[in-house]
Amino acid sequence: MIRPLFTLLLLTTSLFAKEKPNLVFIVIDDAGYDDFGYMGGKDWKTPNIDSIAKNGVNFTSGYVTASVCGPSRAGLITGRYQQSFGHEENVTGGLSKPVPKEKFGLPVEIPTLGTLLQKQGYVTSAFGKWHLGEHENFHPNKRGFDHFVGFLGGHRSFFPLQKAHHGHQLMINDKTSKTPEYLTDHLGKEAVKFIETNKDKPFFVYLAYNAVHSPLEATEEDLKSLEHITDKKRQVLGAMTIALDRSIGNVLDSIKKQGLEENTIVVFSNDNGAATYLKTNNGGLRGRKGTVWEGGLRVPYCVSWKGHIKPGTICDTPVNTLDVAYTFCKQAGYYGADFDKMKLAGTDLLELVEGKQTDRALYWRRGNTSAIRQGDWKLITTNGEPAFMFNITADIKEANNLLESSPEKAKQLFSKLQTWDKTLPTPLWTKKASNSYHKQLLKYWDKK
Repeated sequence: MIRPLFTLLLLTTSLFAKEKPNLVFIVIDDAGYDDFGYMGGKDWKTPNIDSIAKNGVNFTSGYVTASVCGPSRAGLITGRYQQSFGHEENVTGGLSKPVPKEKFGLPVEIPTLGTLLQKQGYVTSAFGKWHLGEHENFHPNKRGFDHFVGFLGGHRSFFPLQKAHHGHQLMINDKTSKTPEYLTDHLGKEAVKFIETNKDKPFFVYLAYNAVHSPLEATEEDLKSLEHITDKKRQVLGAMTIALDRSIGNVLDSIKKQGLEENTIVVFSNDNGAATYLKTNNGGLRGRKGTVWEGGLRVPYCVSWKGHIKPGTICDTPVNTLDVAYTFCKQAGYYGADFDKMKLAGTDLLELVEGKQTDRALYWRRGNTSAIRQGDWKLITTNGEPAFMFNITADIKEANNLLESSPEKAKQLFSKLQTWDKTLPTPLWTKKASNSYHKQLLKYWDKK
């Protein structure tokens, strides 16, 4: 629900812009739940990221669809649960059996948000980390993005590389390029160029930073600003976050300078829960990246649109990153039968901000672990059987297992999860570790 104190200001103008709004989706990588000022972080300042929430809505129950990068990105860039087309695991090694390179990525028959928006007259762009396949079949320019500056793999150095692996090379469209500066700064500047060049057209910017994913690398200048942090790993992480905030600030400033604030929707979120081994602050959430605990799935999530969302709005309704594609496509002009054909699994974020109620369920599956959240309740299964259930609204840290004390609720949620699971195809590839994810899950329960 929306807290009454922060209800949406319904202006005299229409909710929807008379012209198609520009769409900006900022996704960061592996960050801590509480490592930003607006989320409660104290160790460094993030004024630009904070401004998105301050000037718009903070979704306090924001989720991703997967606890690791690749599947999460496959979901958010298509608006569909990635399991619905078999993309359940990362495009990385450790496979149960080999997969041909031309098949090892986001299935080519599944349209991306870029493709859908191109059809509505948008000029589209992707910056940063792709991680949806390194074969030419999966290149962003072939998957709905007019302009691409970034790299195809899942990680790389933030500094210029003398000799780069194919997936680590910086590319400008289909050409390799040398990294001229610290990569986080460079990606923001490239996004600014795109905005300035296309300010007179409806544009879509997918700005997918690899920060703060490993390797932990920061500039000396940013490190000096955090000399008071004695934990060296935490210090580098903070310096990387400062650079991230600065880069995002450049993009926000460009939108403002071009006079586009009232016609640009900006979404900010993370690709999965915190990589706590990088010394991120996960806000006391149980678990981390890779697990179906809240620490692996719950992320910072805020949206701004000047003149349409009241600054400082708080929305507690559970949302996930599939909702971005749904919202953007609706704003782009899709409706009726054409909208239904896209099979988007999300809901309209702007309607939730208005006060629309929803009791939909959110689903997760990775290997032999699964979860469902509906309303206040979350059920976790291992090896196809219920293992934990929590009232997440009352118990965000998942401390009190209510599985035995609320058997009817557990039965109801388990039935819904089974029904969803039966709709899913066999994964296109699996990992050797796919049947042992429950061990990591239980490890974090044993730590309580």
